[in-house]
Amino acid sequence: MIAASILKQRGMDNFVDVIGGFSEIKATNLLVSDYVCPTTLL
Repeated sequence: MIAASILKQRGMDNFVDVIGGFSEIKATNLLVSDYVCPTTLL
């Protein structure tokens, strides 16, 4: 909810807050990115 609040304050409103986290996102048909944060590759 904090992230959603910050995004809305910055003018972004094209997002979805999925209760249940990443495991629930996998169970939906929402579009996801293949982006991998470079810091996780270290």
